[in-house]
Amino acid sequence: MTILGKTGSGKTYLGFQLLNAVISKELPGVVLVMKPKDATVDTWQRRMKLRRIPHWPPPRIRNRVDKPRGYVLWPKLGDFDRDDDVLRAEFNRCFRESYTQAARRNGEPRAIFVDEVVGVSKELRLETSLKRLWMRGRSLGIGLWAATQRPFDAPLLAYQAPEHLFIAAEPDARSRQRLGEIGGFDSDLIEHIVHPGSRVLGKNEFLYLGREQHVMAIVQR
Repeated sequence: MTILGKTGSGKTYLGFQLLNAVISKELPGVVLVMKPKDATVDTWQRRMKLRRIPHWPPPRIRNRVDKPRGYVLWPKLGDFDRDDDVLRAEFNRCFRESYTQAARRNGEPRAIFVDEVVGVSKELRLETSLKRLWMRGRSLGIGLWAATQRPFDAPLLAYQAPEHLFIAAEPDARSRQRLGEIGGFDSDLIEHIVHPGSRVLGKNEFLYLGREQHVMAIVQR
């Protein structure tokens, strides 16, 4: 799944709403957080009863009753010069371990929510790891959920790999043109719908594209 929308469009809120409806002890979620502080993540972590951890992998759970619905991987941040290195190491360890254990015979499926995929891809230089999950994750039971406020800079697979896409009104012309790389849909129609001047999408509304059933719809978060 990919969610595209500028700051304030509600993409993070929508991502957590959907994640809350999907995850369970059998299909846990993992939320990757890049910011030192984030009130939205704090709120949803408590609401969803996710376990916050600074390092990956999480502590071993011996009793299934104690197993959480998922984790918030939130490294301790605050050092301007070292934060990117810390994030890169912890996030890539999560990607690698998720891939490896899912490939085992009794591997555990999971959904990984990358709230700012452009930052993880470009600033943290983890595009290769993301590509591996986009290309092979579905067969392993790993769902890669990506969101970004910078659609123009998003990796190509963020448009082409997901089964579900949600797109908010997009004021940037370059980003609207980039949506033509989604494939399988009328790019001119998509660009018209998400253009703020068309007034098709209201506040907190998204254009939904369902690739498998070839569905287009307008949804509210």
